[in-house]
Amino acid sequence: MSENFNIVHLVQTPDVYNFYKFNSFNIKRSFNRLQLLSVRGAQIQEIIRVVSFFYAAVFYIYILYSQKSDKYYIGLTTDVSRRLQQHNNPSENNKYTSKHLPWEVKLFFECSNSRGEGLIIERFIKNQKSRVFLEKLITEKENRKYYDDLIKKILKK
Repeated sequence: MSENFNIVHLVQTPDVYNFYKFNSFNIKRSFNRLQLLSVRGAQIQEIIRVVSFFYAAVFYIYILYSQKSDKYYIGLTTDVSRRLQQHNNPSENNKYTSKHLPWEVKLFFECSNSRGEGLIIERFIKNQKSRVFLEKLITEKENRKYYDDLIKKILKK
C-alpha cells in the first residue's frame, strides 16, 4: 500500500544547506521508523526526521598541527570545526591530543560520502608514518586533482 507524501530533500553546498521539495511521490509505508510528511501538512519535527533520512553525510580527512610539540594528528569527521574545538577543549586529559595543545588545522579535504571509505583513506594516511607525506598533502591543498587521484588510488576505483 502506498500513499502520497511531500518529501523534503537536503542538498549540501558550500556553507549553505538548500531544501528541495518534491511533491506527491509514491512512498511505501515500510520505511524504518520514518514519519513522512503527509500531503495535508506536517509539523517541523517530522520535517527534521525526513531531512535527516535523506541527507548524505560528507566525510573529511583533517590534519592538525601542534606547534608546541611539533606533531601532526590525522582524523576523519563530518564537521572539522567541531572536531578542532573538541581537540582543543578535551573532556579528558589522557587523550593523545590533550598532551599537545593547542592544535591548528593545517588541511582538510572531502574524501567520501561513506564512513567506511573515509576510514580506509584515514588508515592509509596514518600507516604511511611519514612526516614528508603529510607535508606533501598540506602543500598540495589547492590542488583538488591531487586528492582525487590519491583517493582513487587508495580505494582502487
